[in-house]
Amino acid sequence: MSVNGIERAIWLATTSDDARAAYLADMGEYLNRFRITAEERELLLSWKLKALIAHGVNPGLLLGAFSAIHGRGKRTEYLQVMAENE
Repeated sequence: MSVNGIERAIWLATTSDDARAAYLADMGEYLNRFRITAEERELLLSWKLKALIAHGVNPGLLLGAFSAIHGRGKRTEYLQVMAENE
């Protein structure tokens, strides 16, 4: 399993306009670019935040990505997702 692959996919989707557009157009296709396992892919597709953190993904990166992808000022929604999923 590759935390680096997960974090790279997240980082690029938050820092590159082209990557973000590809992510928003088809997240599954976007994730095909990265060396991640099927389990990691599912965690990303379903935004299983607690599981991603337990897997070793940086929580700050996840918060930043959530805000960049879902819109600024979405901290409350991020915390709701954290509370709802395992």
